[in-house]
Amino acid sequence: CGGGPLDVAVLTVTNQGAFQVVAARGDNGLGGKNLDALVQRWVEERLEERDPATVEWLRRQAPVDVVQAMQDSIRRAKELLSEAPSATITVSTPTGRRTLQITRDELDELIAPAIDQAIRLTRATLLDGGIAHPDQLTALYLTGGSSRIPLVQQRLAELGPVATLDDPKT
Repeated sequence: CGGGPLDVAVLTVTNQGAFQVVAARGDNGLGGKNLDALVQRWVEERLEERDPATVEWLRRQAPVDVVQAMQDSIRRAKELLSEAPSATITVSTPTGRRTLQITRDELDELIAPAIDQAIRLTRATLLDGGIAHPDQLTALYLTGGSSRIPLVQQRLAELGPVATLDDPKT
């Protein structure tokens, strides 16, 4: 899962040493930005419990830079949760800054349905490529920032060996 769509491809190495795509599928609704939107909904729900007017302001009247700063804070928190058990999200409001603490467990619960969808898509693509058993795989090679999320790696490891780069964003 990168910022954009989730793409899954089954590759094989040809006799000439080149990679050949055997099967491919994608889903535009399963990228990192979609996971960020799930966290944003969580933020808005928490803020609404305390002050519904603030959420209305954020949705309809907040300056673009305030909304972008909140979205950046959400993205950074999501990234931090790949390594830490909790993270802070900061939101500017008309009455001052609000901070919310989110845990990795809370993130996992929020994104679990999307990860389930990604697993189904990956399984289907593997089957399209003739891969029915993990022993048939050399590796599930993950790229994109969301591939660092522990739940993503844990769930994909159910399908076969997982491989990532030190910096999967690149």
